[in-house]
Amino acid sequence: MCFFDRLISEYDVALVEKGCFMNKSSALKNRLNVSFGVISSFSVVSVLITVIYTIIYSIAFVIIEEFSLYAISDTVDFYISFVLPQFLLPIMTAVVAFLIPLLGSFKIRDCTKSEKVPIVYFLLCIGIFPGLSVVATYISYIISAILNIFGIPIFDVSSSIPMPQTPFQIFLLFFVMAVLPAICEELIYRGFLLRGVSEFGKVGAVVVSSFAFGMMHATLQQIPFAFLIGLFLGYITLRFKSIVLPIILHFINNFISCLVLVLQYYLDEALVNVIAVCLNLFFIILSLLCAIIFVILTKYGKKVLDLTEHTDVCESITDNELSIEDEKVNFLHAVTHSWGFWLFTAIYLITTVSNIIIMASASGI
Repeated sequence: MCFFDRLISEYDVALVEKGCFMNKSSALKNRLNVSFGVISSFSVVSVLITVIYTIIYSIAFVIIEEFSLYAISDTVDFYISFVLPQFLLPIMTAVVAFLIPLLGSFKIRDCTKSEKVPIVYFLLCIGIFPGLSVVATYISYIISAILNIFGIPIFDVSSSIPMPQTPFQIFLLFFVMAVLPAICEELIYRGFLLRGVSEFGKVGAVVVSSFAFGMMHATLQQIPFAFLIGLFLGYITLRFKSIVLPIILHFINNFISCLVLVLQYYLDEALVNVIAVCLNLFFIILSLLCAIIFVILTKYGKKVLDLTEHTDVCESITDNELSIEDEKVNFLHAVTHSWGFWLFTAIYLITTVSNIIIMASASGI
């Protein structure tokens, strides 16, 4: 038994002795409180990182001014204001996220392990996801346009990303925007959060984890997009009992976005727009074909796992919980009565509104 599992077992015994696990509803609320309580602290991590890179950025440009090193100002700006925070944020939040299973009384390995996904379903999911991402992007654009009608400014995230100018900078761009977020965010939202509460209700777990994933982005442009793709990522995570598959899909999505950004820098804008339209059309057609095959195989072929089937995601359930294993849980009631959920929602609503105000001020609105 590893150190974390031993601590969790001792924690379970202590909770049982105190009578904390009266039923599955209270167990669900406990895990929701822990999960959302820990995720709420990510905003503090973000502020801390902002302070760190601001201090380093200020010192760097004092040196540049002092020694007239203006030729390297763009390079310094790329590494300090972009690479440094983009590197630190997912790493530090992932480290903090390990508190979720520890305090939530379930095993880390049960939320990070992956079963082998049949190659046919693996390829179909890869074919479906880019087109789904395109559709989610268009829906996000429509919502943004509606909000703009009412005078609410929408922050274009891609416009704040400095363009890399060397092969190494291009590598760093892909690493901090495609590799790290795919691993760390999936570990948090499809690993610890989704699989940590999925035994209490699969649909509820998928929706709640997708909501958290969307709100975490804290911009009106990204929230609906992240929520929609989060639903699919959550579904396949539970269907195939795999955390590796959503990591790969998340990486592919971010990789394509990074590729388009780099092409915008090196190619003519009109040509990039043509390439983007062709890619989007190709992805949508491919997604429809793969989705049709996926449904046919699921309905008439050999089923790998149905979403409604029981999944032994977390195996560290206490004796008191096992004795009431068949008890029905009102997932919505547990969520709405979770202080952790409301704390998280309040924090990220404030963060989103703050981003809108900052954007409006910068735009002179």
